[in-house]
Amino acid sequence: MFASTRSVLALSALFVSFAATGCKSSPEQLPQFQTAGLRINVLKAFNKNDRIDISVKIWNDHDVRVNFELGDVRLLFNGREVSPTAKWTSDRSPDVQAKSNREFKWVFEIGDVVGEGQYPVEIRNIKKGDTPLGEPAKFDILVGR
Repeated sequence: MFASTRSVLALSALFVSFAATGCKSSPEQLPQFQTAGLRINVLKAFNKNDRIDISVKIWNDHDVRVNFELGDVRLLFNGREVSPTAKWTSDRSPDVQAKSNREFKWVFEIGDVVGEGQYPVEIRNIKKGDTPLGEPAKFDILVGR
């Protein structure tokens, strides 16, 4: 009994120390976006000083694969357009198979201190198969500290 009490106390202390380190959390995000034949859920978005990290899940409702280049993803910030940083991203030519979904994680290095708020993101030059889709996908993220 003494060993199990020690284990519970150790786990409690670990939890408290983790919470005290100021772990970052993402604010609750906006509802799912339906845009350009895609459904986009922002899973989380938060800032780390001069960058914004986001995770999104994209559902492709088209009958063929959609794809785009990493540079076609743009965060609109204070009149500028910022693409995800390639060094933080493993998939540089993202695609989503037909009638399927896929999760993406992107890091935008802004270069300025990023405040809390709502920021628009666009995915341009989307191709449906080998044909340009002709419209960008647009969604917003809510960034917290």
